[in-house]
Amino acid sequence: MPFKKAIMIHQHSSSIIQSHTQIQLSNGEPAEALVFHNDLTLVLSEHTLAMFKTLEQVHDPLGNGLIASTQLSEDNKLAVEAGKLVLQYQSGFIGLVDGKAVLVTPNVIQLFPSANDALRNQNELARVTLA
Repeated sequence: MPFKKAIMIHQHSSSIIQSHTQIQLSNGEPAEALVFHNDLTLVLSEHTLAMFKTLEQVHDPLGNGLIASTQLSEDNKLAVEAGKLVLQYQSGFIGLVDGKAVLVTPNVIQLFPSANDALRNQNELARVTLA
């Protein structure tokens, strides 16, 4: 009888997000920071989407770690429920508590009114260009 070798299947998360935490910005506004596996940190607040080099640099008063950001219009601001903005995340998709969706790609972060719009890459509300 031939020897059968056991095969171990390793499960890896396809998420680019290593961790996420609630923070407070220097202006007192609640925000959430999503730290990617390469330490880049996406900060979402009611009025802003911003990418920083690291989580620690979010609070740098000189803004040395800021890579790019965009201010959201009043019509497109994000809802905050109990201090939270993020409902779920998987791979480069971030679902927000108000039904909006953020799509993260290597060169751009986009905000859409819904997951369906993000899936179809239509009706973009805001964009942060990283390249």
